[in-house]
Amino acid sequence: MFVSIDTIEFKTAIEVASHRAIQSITRNNKDSLSKKNWLDNLTTHIVGCIGELAVAKGLHITWDKSVGTYKNQADLSDNIEVRHRTNPEWQLIVRDNDDDNKIYILSRGMPPSAIEIVGWIYGHMGKKEEYKKDPGGYGRPAYFVPDNALQP
Repeated sequence: MFVSIDTIEFKTAIEVASHRAIQSITRNNKDSLSKKNWLDNLTTHIVGCIGELAVAKGLHITWDKSVGTYKNQADLSDNIEVRHRTNPEWQLIVRDNDDDNKIYILSRGMPPSAIEIVGWIYGHMGKKEEYKKDPGGYGRPAYFVPDNALQP
């Protein structure tokens, strides 16, 4: 499924991302893999917001545009986590500490192109040893779920 994001929606996603980035910076939160500068931090939040907005739109559910809840509540609804990737070849990432009972949805792309909602998987189903990799060499492997293992 592909979802288009219009100019107003894109602007909203960037505004929410900036609020998240500012809160993260002022609270001195650190990315779990590396210490990002403020611009990389903002970019990460923009990418995440684009994914959340596109998936919510595609599923016809409300995106609450939350700020400061990344550890306390799901991205969407009660149990949906969105993993958005900018590269159309990249896979869904599930980590060891991700909730086994939540749904993880892969979306890809960036406006002005349509956003692809690739598919979903429950956390426990994505944690197969055959998916485990550490492509960045960070010493923190994760599960890279292939597209054909996702539910449409």
